[in-house]
Amino acid sequence: MTKKIKDLIYEQIAQSFIPEYRNKATDQEGLDLLVSHYFEWCGDLIIETFCEALEDANFHTFRQEVLDLAKKHNIIK
Repeated sequence: MTKKIKDLIYEQIAQSFIPEYRNKATDQEGLDLLVSHYFEWCGDLIIETFCEALEDANFHTFRQEVLDLAKKHNIIK
C-alpha cells in the first residue's frame, strides 16, 4: 500500500509542479495536493481526514484540540 501511495504522490508532484521545482517538492506537498483534489478543496473534509490521521498516530489530545478549534470557527459541526 505504501508503494502505491508513494507512486501517486510522485505522479501528483510531476503533474503539479514546474520542472525546476519538482526535485525540491516534498512528499507532504504531493500528498497535500492529492487530499485537496480528492475532497475538491472542501476544508471540513480535509480537517476530518487530518483528525483521523492524528487518531491513527495516537495524537488523541491534539486531535481533539483541532476538532474543537474547527467547531469554534464553524468549519465542522
